[in-house]
Amino acid sequence: EDDKTTRDQTASVLKLMFKNVFEANSAKEALKIFDRENVDLILADIGLPDTDGLSLVKTIRAESYRIPIVMLTCMSASDYLFQ
Repeated sequence: EDDKTTRDQTASVLKLMFKNVFEANSAKEALKIFDRENVDLILADIGLPDTDGLSLVKTIRAESYRIPIVMLTCMSASDYLFQ
């Protein structure tokens, strides 16, 4: 999530339930975390400053199919598909 307020709020809730929560504001930062940490779940936004979330998912899927990925966005499907 590139919006700091949204990212902070989401992370605060997740930190109440999970021991380790890693935050990234870009795909590049997310991939660094993915490479160095043993993650169990990825929450990704479609709108990122350096690429779109679907490209991030494709990059992660090229390395692993075992990690569940949940896409979060405020965009509707038609907003994204018909840009």
